[in-house]
Amino acid sequence: RHRILCADNGSPAKELSQWKKKITQCWSNVKIHRLDDELTEILAGESLPIRISTTLNGLDTTDVIMECLVGTDDEHQEFITHSAHKLTSVNNDGHEAIFQTDLHPTLPGLQYYKIRIYPYHKLLSHPFEMGFMIWL
Repeated sequence: RHRILCADNGSPAKELSQWKKKITQCWSNVKIHRLDDELTEILAGESLPIRISTTLNGLDTTDVIMECLVGTDDEHQEFITHSAHKLTSVNNDGHEAIFQTDLHPTLPGLQYYKIRIYPYHKLLSHPFEMGFMIWL
């Protein structure tokens, strides 16, 4: 990690530092909401369309990951993640960005999903290093 960040006279470290500053300044006004009709059930073989609108407050769609977690509840009613699916940015007009996916659940029986957005940069030491996340 040290070699990566110090390469090219510390250029990657400077890039990451500037990106972190931008995230810290913008994150408090990032907003997300559903555009699709929330379905309460689907049958085997059907897909679940998910469309999310985001106000990124100066961030770019490449600065974030919008993700849908699919899972089940255990005997203590705690969510157990079985798979994670990244939503794709399909439109960004500078003010509002749209992310979407057609989710094809592979688990049998009753399952749940949760949607979240968090900042991401390839130079982070861990995907959740920034400590920022919004759940929908």
